[in-house]
Amino acid sequence: MKLDLHIHSEKSCDSFMKVKNIIAVAKKIGLDCIAITDHNALPKVKAQEKDGFFVIPGEEVLTQRGEIIGLNLTEKIKPLLSVGETLDKIREQGGTVLIPHPFCVIEKCLLCNYGNIPKPFLFEAFNGNIPLNYFNTIAKNYGKKHNYAMVGSSDAHVYEYIGYGYTELDTDASSIDDILKELLKGKGVPVGDRVSPKSASLDVYFNSFTHPLARFITWFKDWR
Repeated sequence: MKLDLHIHSEKSCDSFMKVKNIIAVAKKIGLDCIAITDHNALPKVKAQEKDGFFVIPGEEVLTQRGEIIGLNLTEKIKPLLSVGETLDKIREQGGTVLIPHPFCVIEKCLLCNYGNIPKPFLFEAFNGNIPLNYFNTIAKNYGKKHNYAMVGSSDAHVYEYIGYGYTELDTDASSIDDILKELLKGKGVPVGDRVSPKSASLDVYFNSFTHPLARFITWFKDWR
């Protein structure tokens, strides 16, 4: 099974991707499971499985120290809580904690001692969207040293980059809960190719500027 657990849709301030199109692209390139993890928002999709393809709703939450992803969430978690409060909010609703881009300070990594975070959690040892692959190397080595349950993700903000990082999981699991349990046991293998730093940065920054403008224009047309 191939999983990409860190993808952004139009509910993020820096992506225009539609959920239905994300799913179509993911299927086309051979993924079996995706998580759509928008910035401080839940995507327009519920947890689902159809014809062996799984979709997990999530949220990339900005805490007081950096970002944390909650997977398989049903309720939005407000930003700028403490790390501990955010972890509690994720786990209270049965969600799974994923630490994204753990050492990439450019990408709002979680600036704390990861050894202080109560297990279980997933540790993103490969992110296809970070500017320097050096940060992935640090994350992978750190994850191995501390025996963390590691995953790989694309952190895609545009369709072309979906699957540039992903996780391979040898499992017969038939539900999202079982898949996440297997990953938390450390059975996932992070793999992938890194997106061009120049391309990734240009896409994200362009989207960050134009996304609010496009939303305002849409609102204004509806209001008129």
